[in-house]
Amino acid sequence: AGGQEKEHEIVDADIFVLFTDGVSDNVFVDRAAFKKCLTKYLDENGHFLSMSAAAECIAIKAYHLGKNQNYDSPFA
Repeated sequence: AGGQEKEHEIVDADIFVLFTDGVSDNVFVDRAAFKKCLTKYLDENGHFLSMSAAAECIAIKAYHLGKNQNYDSPFA
């Protein structure tokens, strides 16, 4: 259906994260929890130590927040 469209000039060290609405329904992508999963797996030069670990961190965060009935999610 109708997704978001934005323009961004691509520069060195940009990180692109693609995910389904199952993630965005449960995690505010502009909040610290999402960014923490990314920065946790970057080295001092901004290169990923493990992309799969960062992806798993985001998936686990989305899963647990989706199960939390007290969490005011983007989908709520």
